[in-house]
Amino acid sequence: MAPRKIFRIIRILVILVFAYPVIGNLLIFTGLAQTLANIKPEKLTMSWDRAWTLIPGTFSVEGLEFNSTTPRNQFGLSIDSGNVSISILSLISRTVNITDAHGQGVEVRYAKVNAVSASEESSNNVSQLASSNSSAGSDATTTPVKTKPSWHIKLDNTSASEIRKISIRNLTGIDDFELSGSGTLDNLKMSIVTKGGPMSVSHAKGAMLINAPDTSADSQTPLSVQAELQIAEHMPRQFKGKEKLQFFTGEIRAQGNFASLGAMEFLPDRDLNLNVGGNGELDAFLLLKNGEITDGSRLSFVSDEMLTTFLDFQSIGKGVIEASVDAARDNPVQISVQVDQFELSQSHQPEIRFLEGIDLDISAELERLFMYSQKIEPNSLFSFNIAKGRISDVGHLNRFMPTQTGIEFLSGDVTTSGGLTLEGDIARGQFVTKGNDVILTAQDRNVKADFEVISKLTEGNYHNQTYGLKDSSLKLENVQILTDARTTDEGWWGELTVDHGSLVWGRPMKVNGRFNLSMRDVEPLLAGFRDPQKKESPLDKMLNVKNVKGSLISKTEGDVIVMDPIYIDSQGLELISRIEFSPQSVNGVMFGKFRKLSANIEIVNSKVKFKGFGGRDKVTKQVNLKALDE
Repeated sequence: MAPRKIFRIIRILVILVFAYPVIGNLLIFTGLAQTLANIKPEKLTMSWDRAWTLIPGTFSVEGLEFNSTTPRNQFGLSIDSGNVSISILSLISRTVNITDAHGQGVEVRYAKVNAVSASEESSNNVSQLASSNSSAGSDATTTPVKTKPSWHIKLDNTSASEIRKISIRNLTGIDDFELSGSGTLDNLKMSIVTKGGPMSVSHAKGAMLINAPDTSADSQTPLSVQAELQIAEHMPRQFKGKEKLQFFTGEIRAQGNFASLGAMEFLPDRDLNLNVGGNGELDAFLLLKNGEITDGSRLSFVSDEMLTTFLDFQSIGKGVIEASVDAARDNPVQISVQVDQFELSQSHQPEIRFLEGIDLDISAELERLFMYSQKIEPNSLFSFNIAKGRISDVGHLNRFMPTQTGIEFLSGDVTTSGGLTLEGDIARGQFVTKGNDVILTAQDRNVKADFEVISKLTEGNYHNQTYGLKDSSLKLENVQILTDARTTDEGWWGELTVDHGSLVWGRPMKVNGRFNLSMRDVEPLLAGFRDPQKKESPLDKMLNVKNVKGSLISKTEGDVIVMDPIYIDSQGLELISRIEFSPQSVNGVMFGKFRKLSANIEIVNSKVKFKGFGGRDKVTKQVNLKALDE
């Protein structure tokens, strides 16, 4: 190339270099640059208080406001001052290559666009396209819509200081949150392709001191968070909410007041549902590998009002949680929650706190723990135990009582203790429930009693809430049947023990199995079948046999509870019966014999009908006595 030509090229380049800041700053100072930047305000808006450029591709700005909206995402950025270097030549290939950028005084806003709004926008676009095609004539050929190619955005050596606020909204499965404080970002290296292309972060290191919600409280200290992370390449549109966490690797340190971050979710499995949150002190060190919390991680959290959800329950009270991962253990992940005093409600009705208790212990042992999802493996363990709880409203028990029995709790003092252990899908546990001075109704009779129910659950399946019953019992003491005519003696007692059976824990509960019965006498049975307005008769007194023992088999068939047979052969009294409890009525047959006197009755639509003396064979044809021999 001739020297003169080389000189001409150099002169042009020199002119361009010197002319660039004049032209560039002229566009900025006249406002033309802002006009160009906001040419599509529905997609992008940008404004600044002051900006300038001296070198091609290098810009400085003060008071920047940036907002970007796509069909799926909304992103906002505020920067007090900053500078950025962009490769001008790479723009030709639709690549935004930011090789150096720094912002000071930063606020970040991100929101996922509501899926309904996005679908409506898509539907509107389709309608507009169809309308335009229709107006062009039915014979017009539809021209395919050309899709613009995507852009590739690359960030290298991007940093920020004095990060004041970060707000996140509308992420699937994550509560909205806002972090306010002071933070930094060092050497962010990121790659993202627009229009649903892949994204990755090869390096991100940041720290933030997050202000506690109430800075006037001496007990609350700002939460210090430090993180160094990488995000493996993935297609963001293919994953929702927490699912994206499976691509995270690195470490996170956090210490201080936790309230501003919302609830911690430890076992996202929808059945176990172990979450902890509240206003308290957090100390955590987490090591992540592809979204898994790995060996060496630890966490502790202490709160005076710790909100804990587990299974179908939610508790609030003073508590502490400790968690760690140690590869040397059989189950490396161990989580322990201890709440001193608490109030318990059900997750779907958190406003109704039906139980007050002390010493709630929850623990979990797992092979692996993930931030994004959690499936309980066969050798995992999960348990909870309540040392003592008092049911504040005994009416809460009525939702568990089968309506067929006609039993409804009215008042009294009821306490409970015990818990449940899940080993994989197998559930075992024990609960002890006691009632003192309880008033209830049973088949239109008012009853006063003390009771104790021991429920030992074996070989259960938590998913379908079905358990075996073993060594379980119902003990009644100080039972009185109250009618307008008279009240039975208060010293009556009875006990029903489970020979073998099963329990379906639902609303209502279903109890099936064979039971052994023992009671002081049959006075409550006589009072139960007698017209409540009638006084005790001489026949009642004669039939009131003491120290009675017997057996019965109970099962639920549809919405009917069938007791077949009920058999008593004790102290000269023989009683054979079959009774069905339906939601509308009680029906059945009964044969009774005491000494030489015997008779049979029918119960039709809850009314007792005397059928005659004798009649044992007639009743036994309707009662399955052979079931007791099986």
